[in-house]
Amino acid sequence: FKVIEFDDGSGSVLRIQPLRTHRDEAIYECTATNSAGEINTSAKLTVLEG
Repeated sequence: FKVIEFDDGSGSVLRIQPLRTHRDEAIYECTATNSAGEINTSAKLTVLEG
């Protein structure tokens, strides 16, 4: 995987390539931090074959 951060500091992207069904299916967590504080969230990634 690769994390790409935008030059202007506005965010980032998680790129998973090449994607593999069993290896990459997981719960991914994200933490955002700024001067106002910190927040966390998570999401389950399901890879469909086809």
